[in-house]
Amino acid sequence: MAESVRLNPSAFLSMGRNSVRDICWLGWSASSLSFRTTAGHIVFRLCTDAKPLENPFLCRAAVLVDDAMREDFLLCGDRDVTLRLDGQEHTVTLAKLSEAAFGSLGVREILSDSGDVRPTAPSCRAIEFIGDSITCGYGVDAAAEDTFSTHTENALSAYAYLTAKALNASYSLVSWSGIGIISDWVPDTAQEPDTTILMPDLYPEENRRLSERLSEKSAPYAFEKHPADLVVVNLGTNDQSYVRSLPDREAHFEREYGAFLDKIASLRPGTPILCTLGIMGTSLCPAVQRAVEAFGNRHPDTKCDFFPFPEQVPSDGLGADFHPSRVTQQKAAALLSGKIREWMNWR
Repeated sequence: MAESVRLNPSAFLSMGRNSVRDICWLGWSASSLSFRTTAGHIVFRLCTDAKPLENPFLCRAAVLVDDAMREDFLLCGDRDVTLRLDGQEHTVTLAKLSEAAFGSLGVREILSDSGDVRPTAPSCRAIEFIGDSITCGYGVDAAAEDTFSTHTENALSAYAYLTAKALNASYSLVSWSGIGIISDWVPDTAQEPDTTILMPDLYPEENRRLSERLSEKSAPYAFEKHPADLVVVNLGTNDQSYVRSLPDREAHFEREYGAFLDKIASLRPGTPILCTLGIMGTSLCPAVQRAVEAFGNRHPDTKCDFFPFPEQVPSDGLGADFHPSRVTQQKAAALLSGKIREWMNWR
């Protein structure tokens, strides 16, 4: 290699809550680094976080050239990924396809045969998505009868990433499969909620799972350094497994959902919040609607609305564990991007 270009947080356009130390960690779904280059040869020197994972839960990542996937790989330990180009100008993106609950993608260094490696121009708007497995792209590359594996999880095929691309917006996905507001997903025989890890606790932190795996204290996220023009919340699907239309549980969910909106507003003052739900069940949509209306009364200066998704239909196909297919995700992105254009007056 004639020249070595070392990664640093100011050198490349970054999407997501990336954690920069000696290594740049891409932890959350669809987190990425992107640059423009006329190089003919790029090498990404990559690693995963300290503790190895079993094969179904390895970190899945990809290298894209001009938005077309060039390399798609699973990562365990250290690995060099070599990209050969034609010397013409291209946009190169390294992206994490799997979610934060499992392995993180570490970027130790980027090597190039040319010094012409430049930051990609930033977008004029930014969206933060808060969600669960649907936002992660859980099972989108699989069939309904398949069980979960990070091999078939692809955040770049999910509605959040597709919506951001349609709106020419930068993005950050704070998403975690099975997570809820008052309960994570539970089987229908469970009588108690699963509160192991809930989004109201996870959201204010930079990356709890990465901190755990690196044996570090979890750090708060620096919201003031990473402003957003819009926050989209898609939560409640997993809470449905516990609430089961029982009035007292539904009331509890509604209260806590409203409290979470208050927390978002305190961390991102004045930022519009768009809430959505429905792709994998609509039973809690009325509760979310009421919580949004009550939030509007408490925060008249903060724009907030509820946009229900239609429930997925089998004719559009199903992903692993009956999660949304690519077709369903694409339809959701078209609906959501249309709503955002109108609501935010984005053209």
